[in-house]
Amino acid sequence: MDRLRDKPPAPARTDSRRKPEPRKKRVERAARDLASGELDGEDARFGGSCIRLELESDQAQAPHRGDSRGRSGKRRTQGAQDSRVTDLPSRMAAKQSQSARVADAESEQDAVVADLRSRMAGIEDKPVAPRQNRSEAAEADFVERDESSRGRRTGSTRRSGAKAAEREERRQRKAAEVARDPEAHAKDICLTLLTARPRTRSELYKALLRNEISPEVAERVLGRLDEVGLIDDKAFAEMWVRSRHTYQGMGRKALSVELRRRGVDNDTVAEAVAAVDEESEEERAGQLVRKKLPSMRSADEQTKIRRLVGMLARKGYSQGLAYRVVRNELANFGEETDLLDTFE
Repeated sequence: MDRLRDKPPAPARTDSRRKPEPRKKRVERAARDLASGELDGEDARFGGSCIRLELESDQAQAPHRGDSRGRSGKRRTQGAQDSRVTDLPSRMAAKQSQSARVADAESEQDAVVADLRSRMAGIEDKPVAPRQNRSEAAEADFVERDESSRGRRTGSTRRSGAKAAEREERRQRKAAEVARDPEAHAKDICLTLLTARPRTRSELYKALLRNEISPEVAERVLGRLDEVGLIDDKAFAEMWVRSRHTYQGMGRKALSVELRRRGVDNDTVAEAVAAVDEESEEERAGQLVRKKLPSMRSADEQTKIRRLVGMLARKGYSQGLAYRVVRNELANFGEETDLLDTFE
Protein backbone atom coordinates (compact mmCIF):
# COMPACT_ATOMS: atom_id res chain seq x y z
CA MET A 1 0.00 0.00 0.00
CA ASP A 2 2.93 2.37 0.82
CA ARG A 3 4.47 1.65 -2.53
CA LEU A 4 1.19 2.47 -4.22
CA ARG A 5 0.94 5.73 -2.35
CA ASP A 6 4.58 6.67 -3.24
CA LYS A 7 4.08 5.81 -6.91
CA PRO A 8 4.11 9.03 -8.99
CA PRO A 9 0.99 9.82 -11.03
CA ALA A 10 0.89 8.87 -14.71
CA PRO A 11 1.88 11.67 -17.07
CA ALA A 12 -0.99 13.32 -18.93
CA ARG A 13 -1.49 12.57 -22.60
CA THR A 14 -0.11 15.14 -24.95
CA ASP A 15 -1.24 16.16 -28.42
CA SER A 16 1.64 14.21 -29.96
CA ARG A 17 -0.16 10.94 -29.11
CA ARG A 18 -3.42 11.87 -30.88
CA LYS A 19 -4.49 9.93 -33.92
CA PRO A 20 -3.41 11.75 -37.09
CA GLU A 21 -6.13 13.43 -39.13
CA PRO A 22 -7.32 11.36 -42.10
CA ARG A 23 -6.05 12.34 -45.49
CA LYS A 24 -9.53 12.82 -46.84
CA LYS A 25 -10.42 15.44 -44.24
CA ARG A 26 -7.09 17.24 -44.80
CA VAL A 27 -7.72 17.48 -48.53
CA GLU A 28 -11.32 18.67 -48.07
CA ARG A 29 -10.28 21.28 -45.53
CA ALA A 30 -7.54 22.62 -47.83
CA ALA A 31 -9.92 22.76 -50.78
CA ARG A 32 -12.56 24.53 -48.66
CA ASP A 33 -10.02 27.15 -47.57
CA LEU A 34 -8.96 27.72 -51.16
CA ALA A 35 -12.60 28.04 -52.34
CA SER A 36 -13.54 30.51 -49.62
CA GLY A 37 -10.62 32.82 -50.53
CA GLU A 38 -9.20 32.86 -47.04
CA LEU A 39 -5.77 31.83 -48.38
CA ASP A 40 -3.81 34.17 -50.63
CA GLY A 41 -0.27 34.42 -51.91
CA GLU A 42 2.14 31.90 -50.44
CA ASP A 43 -0.53 30.21 -48.34
CA ALA A 44 -2.68 29.52 -51.39
CA ARG A 45 0.24 28.06 -53.28
CA PHE A 46 1.19 25.95 -50.26
CA GLY A 47 -2.36 24.66 -49.91
CA GLY A 48 -2.54 23.76 -53.59
CA SER A 49 0.75 21.90 -53.41
CA CYS A 50 -0.47 19.98 -50.34
CA ILE A 51 -3.60 18.90 -52.22
CA ARG A 52 -1.53 17.72 -55.19
CA LEU A 53 0.83 15.80 -52.92
CA GLU A 54 -2.06 14.09 -51.16
CA LEU A 55 -3.63 13.09 -54.44
CA GLU A 56 -0.35 11.75 -55.80
CA SER A 57 0.20 9.68 -52.66
CA ASP A 58 -3.29 8.20 -53.05
CA GLN A 59 -2.55 7.26 -56.62
CA ALA A 60 0.73 5.64 -55.59
CA GLN A 61 -0.89 3.56 -52.84
CA ALA A 62 -3.94 2.51 -54.85
CA PRO A 63 -2.43 -0.78 -56.33
CA HIS A 64 -1.56 -2.05 -52.83
CA ARG A 65 -5.16 -1.75 -51.43
CA GLY A 66 -6.31 -5.15 -52.61
CA ASP A 67 -6.41 -7.30 -55.69
CA SER A 68 -10.21 -7.21 -55.86
CA ARG A 69 -10.29 -3.55 -56.86
CA GLY A 70 -7.69 -3.59 -59.65
CA ARG A 71 -7.38 -0.80 -62.16
CA SER A 72 -11.12 -0.11 -62.26
CA GLY A 73 -11.11 0.46 -58.50
CA LYS A 74 -8.16 2.83 -58.90
CA ARG A 75 -9.97 4.82 -61.55
CA ARG A 76 -13.13 4.99 -59.45
CA THR A 77 -11.21 6.19 -56.37
CA GLN A 78 -9.35 8.82 -58.30
CA GLY A 79 -12.50 10.06 -60.05
CA ALA A 80 -14.41 10.26 -56.77
CA GLN A 81 -11.63 12.25 -55.13
CA ASP A 82 -11.41 14.62 -58.08
CA SER A 83 -15.20 15.11 -58.07
CA ARG A 84 -15.23 15.83 -54.35
CA VAL A 85 -12.52 18.43 -54.75
CA THR A 86 -14.12 20.13 -57.77
CA ASP A 87 -17.68 20.04 -56.25
CA LEU A 88 -16.76 21.73 -52.96
CA PRO A 89 -17.68 25.27 -54.08
CA SER A 90 -21.09 24.14 -55.44
CA ARG A 91 -21.86 22.25 -52.24
CA MET A 92 -20.98 25.28 -50.14
CA ALA A 93 -23.28 27.42 -52.29
CA ALA A 94 -26.12 24.89 -51.85
CA LYS A 95 -25.69 25.00 -48.07
CA GLN A 96 -25.83 28.78 -48.12
CA SER A 97 -29.03 28.74 -50.24
CA GLN A 98 -30.59 26.17 -47.86
CA SER A 99 -29.84 28.37 -44.84
CA ALA A 100 -31.41 31.30 -46.73
CA ARG A 101 -34.59 29.27 -47.38
CA VAL A 102 -34.76 28.30 -43.71
CA ALA A 103 -34.49 31.95 -42.74
CA ASP A 104 -37.27 32.88 -45.19
CA ALA A 105 -39.53 30.13 -43.76
CA GLU A 106 -38.93 31.34 -40.22
CA SER A 107 -39.79 34.89 -41.22
CA GLU A 108 -43.03 33.71 -42.90
CA GLN A 109 -43.94 31.75 -39.76
CA ASP A 110 -43.36 34.82 -37.62
CA ALA A 111 -45.63 36.82 -39.92
CA VAL A 112 -48.42 34.23 -39.66
CA VAL A 113 -48.19 34.18 -35.85
CA ALA A 114 -48.33 37.98 -35.74
CA ASP A 115 -51.42 37.97 -38.01
CA LEU A 116 -53.18 35.41 -35.78
CA ARG A 117 -52.41 37.45 -32.69
CA SER A 118 -53.84 40.56 -34.29
CA ARG A 119 -57.02 38.71 -35.24
CA MET A 120 -57.45 37.33 -31.74
CA ALA A 121 -57.02 40.79 -30.32
CA GLY A 122 -59.76 42.04 -32.69
CA ILE A 123 -62.13 39.28 -31.61
CA GLU A 124 -61.55 40.01 -27.93
CA ASP A 125 -62.22 43.71 -28.46
CA LYS A 126 -65.45 43.06 -30.44
CA PRO A 127 -68.59 43.43 -28.27
CA VAL A 128 -70.59 40.22 -27.73
CA ALA A 129 -74.33 40.26 -28.47
CA PRO A 130 -76.50 39.58 -25.40
CA ARG A 131 -77.97 36.07 -25.09
CA GLN A 132 -81.66 35.44 -25.64
CA ASN A 133 -83.70 35.33 -22.47
CA ARG A 134 -84.63 31.81 -21.41
CA SER A 135 -88.26 32.71 -20.94
CA GLU A 136 -88.48 34.07 -24.49
CA ALA A 137 -86.86 30.92 -25.89
CA ALA A 138 -89.24 28.72 -23.89
CA GLU A 139 -92.24 30.72 -25.09
CA ALA A 140 -91.14 30.42 -28.71
CA ASP A 141 -90.68 26.66 -28.31
CA PHE A 142 -94.12 26.34 -26.67
CA VAL A 143 -95.76 28.25 -29.53
CA GLU A 144 -94.10 26.00 -32.09
CA ARG A 145 -95.13 22.81 -30.29
CA ASP A 146 -98.68 24.12 -29.84
CA GLU A 147 -98.98 24.79 -33.56
CA SER A 148 -97.74 21.31 -34.42
CA SER A 149 -100.11 19.67 -31.91
CA ARG A 150 -102.98 21.75 -33.29
CA GLY A 151 -102.17 20.33 -36.69
CA ARG A 152 -102.21 16.79 -35.33
CA ARG A 153 -105.52 17.41 -33.56
CA THR A 154 -106.99 18.73 -36.78
CA GLY A 155 -105.89 15.59 -38.60
CA SER A 156 -107.36 13.28 -35.95
CA THR A 157 -110.60 15.28 -36.00
CA ARG A 158 -110.80 14.84 -39.75
CA ARG A 159 -110.27 11.07 -39.41
CA SER A 160 -112.91 10.74 -36.67
CA GLY A 161 -115.31 12.80 -38.76
CA ALA A 162 -114.69 10.50 -41.73
CA LYS A 163 -115.41 7.42 -39.59
CA ALA A 164 -118.59 8.97 -38.26
CA ALA A 165 -119.69 9.77 -41.80
CA GLU A 166 -118.98 6.19 -42.85
CA ARG A 167 -121.03 4.81 -39.95
CA GLU A 168 -123.91 7.12 -40.81
CA GLU A 169 -123.77 6.01 -44.42
CA ARG A 170 -123.94 2.34 -43.41
CA ARG A 171 -126.89 3.05 -41.11
CA GLN A 172 -128.76 4.84 -43.85
CA ARG A 173 -128.08 2.04 -46.33
CA LYS A 174 -129.32 -0.53 -43.81
CA ALA A 175 -132.42 1.52 -43.10
CA ALA A 176 -133.11 1.72 -46.85
CA GLU A 177 -132.85 -2.07 -47.15
CA VAL A 178 -135.17 -2.56 -44.18
CA ALA A 179 -137.70 -0.12 -45.60
CA ARG A 180 -137.59 -1.82 -48.99
CA ASP A 181 -138.26 -5.38 -47.68
CA PRO A 182 -138.40 -5.57 -43.84
CA GLU A 183 -139.65 -9.18 -43.67
CA ALA A 184 -136.75 -10.53 -45.76
CA HIS A 185 -134.29 -8.62 -43.64
CA ALA A 186 -135.85 -9.98 -40.43
CA LYS A 187 -135.77 -13.50 -41.80
CA ASP A 188 -132.05 -13.18 -42.60
CA ILE A 189 -131.34 -12.03 -39.04
CA CYS A 190 -133.20 -14.99 -37.51
CA LEU A 191 -131.53 -17.57 -39.74
CA THR A 192 -128.09 -16.15 -38.97
CA LEU A 193 -128.71 -16.42 -35.22
CA LEU A 194 -130.15 -19.95 -35.45
CA THR A 195 -127.10 -21.12 -37.38
CA ALA A 196 -124.86 -20.49 -34.35
CA ARG A 197 -127.06 -22.34 -31.79
CA PRO A 198 -130.74 -23.03 -30.97
CA ARG A 199 -132.60 -20.02 -29.61
CA THR A 200 -135.96 -19.32 -28.00
CA ARG A 201 -138.73 -17.23 -29.52
CA SER A 202 -138.08 -14.45 -26.98
CA GLU A 203 -134.35 -14.26 -27.86
CA LEU A 204 -135.11 -13.88 -31.57
CA TYR A 205 -137.79 -11.27 -30.91
CA LYS A 206 -135.37 -9.10 -28.86
CA ALA A 207 -132.71 -9.44 -31.57
CA LEU A 208 -135.13 -8.21 -34.25
CA LEU A 209 -136.13 -5.19 -32.19
CA ARG A 210 -132.44 -4.29 -31.70
CA ASN A 211 -132.06 -4.32 -35.50
CA GLU A 212 -134.89 -1.78 -35.94
CA ILE A 213 -137.51 -4.27 -37.06
CA SER A 214 -141.05 -3.28 -36.17
CA PRO A 215 -142.94 -5.53 -33.69
CA GLU A 216 -145.61 -6.41 -36.29
CA VAL A 217 -143.04 -7.62 -38.82
CA ALA A 218 -141.16 -9.52 -36.10
CA GLU A 219 -144.34 -11.37 -35.01
CA ARG A 220 -145.19 -12.37 -38.58
CA VAL A 221 -141.65 -13.68 -39.27
CA LEU A 222 -141.41 -15.57 -35.95
CA GLY A 223 -144.86 -17.13 -36.50
CA ARG A 224 -143.79 -18.41 -39.92
CA LEU A 225 -140.53 -19.86 -38.42
CA ASP A 226 -142.56 -21.50 -35.64
CA GLU A 227 -144.83 -23.14 -38.21
CA VAL A 228 -141.91 -24.74 -40.06
CA GLY A 229 -140.33 -25.99 -36.78
CA LEU A 230 -137.27 -23.71 -36.60
CA ILE A 231 -138.46 -22.32 -33.24
CA ASP A 232 -139.41 -24.78 -30.45
CA ASP A 233 -139.11 -23.57 -26.85
CA LYS A 234 -139.96 -27.01 -25.40
CA ALA A 235 -137.16 -28.75 -27.32
CA PHE A 236 -134.82 -25.96 -26.44
CA ALA A 237 -135.58 -26.29 -22.68
CA GLU A 238 -135.06 -30.07 -22.70
CA MET A 239 -131.75 -29.72 -24.55
CA TRP A 240 -130.60 -26.96 -22.23
CA VAL A 241 -131.37 -28.89 -19.03
CA ARG A 242 -129.70 -32.07 -20.29
CA SER A 243 -126.54 -30.28 -21.43
CA ARG A 244 -126.06 -27.95 -18.46
CA HIS A 245 -126.76 -30.65 -15.84
CA THR A 246 -124.47 -33.24 -17.44
CA TYR A 247 -121.47 -31.12 -18.39
CA GLN A 248 -121.65 -28.14 -16.02
CA GLY A 249 -123.20 -29.87 -12.97
CA MET A 250 -125.97 -27.28 -12.60
CA GLY A 251 -128.82 -27.96 -10.10
CA ARG A 252 -132.54 -27.78 -10.81
CA LYS A 253 -132.89 -24.32 -9.25
CA ALA A 254 -130.13 -22.79 -11.44
CA LEU A 255 -131.55 -24.47 -14.55
CA SER A 256 -135.00 -22.96 -13.90
CA VAL A 257 -133.48 -19.46 -13.53
CA GLU A 258 -131.49 -19.76 -16.78
CA LEU A 259 -134.52 -20.91 -18.80
CA ARG A 260 -136.79 -18.14 -17.47
CA ARG A 261 -134.05 -15.61 -18.30
CA ARG A 262 -134.19 -16.81 -21.93
CA GLY A 263 -137.93 -16.28 -22.17
CA VAL A 264 -139.25 -19.82 -21.66
CA ASP A 265 -142.65 -19.92 -19.93
CA ASN A 266 -143.08 -21.46 -16.46
CA ASP A 267 -144.95 -24.58 -17.56
CA THR A 268 -142.27 -25.47 -20.09
CA VAL A 269 -139.54 -24.80 -17.50
CA ALA A 270 -141.16 -27.02 -14.87
CA GLU A 271 -141.66 -29.83 -17.36
CA ALA A 272 -138.00 -29.64 -18.51
CA VAL A 273 -136.51 -29.45 -15.01
CA ALA A 274 -138.62 -32.41 -13.84
CA ALA A 275 -136.39 -34.64 -15.95
CA VAL A 276 -133.71 -34.24 -13.25
CA ASP A 277 -134.88 -36.13 -10.11
CA GLU A 278 -133.48 -35.78 -6.58
CA GLU A 279 -131.31 -38.88 -6.76
CA SER A 280 -129.54 -37.82 -9.95
CA GLU A 281 -129.12 -34.31 -8.58
CA GLU A 282 -127.54 -35.63 -5.36
CA GLU A 283 -125.26 -37.97 -7.32
CA ARG A 284 -124.08 -35.08 -9.55
CA ALA A 285 -123.39 -32.93 -6.43
CA GLY A 286 -121.34 -35.77 -4.92
CA GLN A 287 -119.25 -35.97 -8.09
CA LEU A 288 -118.47 -32.25 -7.88
CA VAL A 289 -117.38 -32.53 -4.22
CA ARG A 290 -115.19 -35.58 -4.89
CA LYS A 291 -113.48 -33.75 -7.73
CA LYS A 292 -112.78 -30.71 -5.53
CA LEU A 293 -111.56 -32.46 -2.33
CA PRO A 294 -108.02 -33.55 -3.46
CA SER A 295 -107.03 -29.93 -4.11
CA MET A 296 -107.97 -28.91 -0.50
CA ARG A 297 -105.70 -31.18 1.56
CA SER A 298 -103.83 -28.27 3.18
CA ALA A 299 -107.01 -26.42 4.25
CA ASP A 300 -108.56 -26.84 7.68
CA GLU A 301 -111.97 -28.47 8.29
CA GLN A 302 -114.00 -25.30 8.53
CA THR A 303 -112.46 -23.85 5.36
CA LYS A 304 -113.19 -27.03 3.42
CA ILE A 305 -116.83 -27.06 4.47
CA ARG A 306 -117.30 -23.37 3.61
CA ARG A 307 -115.77 -23.71 0.14
CA LEU A 308 -117.60 -26.92 -0.80
CA VAL A 309 -121.00 -25.70 0.37
CA GLY A 310 -120.48 -22.37 -1.43
CA MET A 311 -119.59 -24.17 -4.69
CA LEU A 312 -122.79 -26.26 -4.58
CA ALA A 313 -124.92 -23.23 -3.73
CA ARG A 314 -123.57 -21.29 -6.73
CA LYS A 315 -124.51 -24.20 -9.02
CA GLY A 316 -128.13 -24.14 -7.83
CA TYR A 317 -128.27 -26.92 -5.20
CA SER A 318 -130.43 -26.45 -2.11
CA GLN A 319 -128.83 -25.81 1.30
CA GLY A 320 -129.94 -29.07 2.91
CA LEU A 321 -128.71 -31.11 -0.06
CA ALA A 322 -125.36 -29.30 -0.07
CA TYR A 323 -124.68 -29.92 3.66
CA ARG A 324 -125.71 -33.58 3.43
CA VAL A 325 -123.50 -34.27 0.41
CA VAL A 326 -120.49 -32.48 1.91
CA ARG A 327 -120.79 -34.42 5.21
CA ASN A 328 -121.04 -37.77 3.45
CA GLU A 329 -118.14 -37.09 1.07
CA LEU A 330 -115.86 -35.89 3.92
CA ALA A 331 -116.63 -39.09 5.84
CA ASN A 332 -115.81 -41.18 2.76
CA PHE A 333 -112.62 -39.17 2.33
CA GLY A 334 -111.56 -40.06 5.89
CA GLU A 335 -112.32 -36.71 7.49
CA GLU A 336 -115.40 -37.03 9.65
CA THR A 337 -116.72 -33.78 11.16
CA ASP A 338 -119.28 -32.73 13.79
CA LEU A 339 -119.89 -29.23 12.37
CA LEU A 340 -122.65 -30.42 10.02
CA ASP A 341 -124.62 -32.61 12.46
CA THR A 342 -127.14 -29.87 13.17
CA PHE A 343 -128.04 -29.48 9.47
CA GLU A 344 -130.42 -31.79 7.73
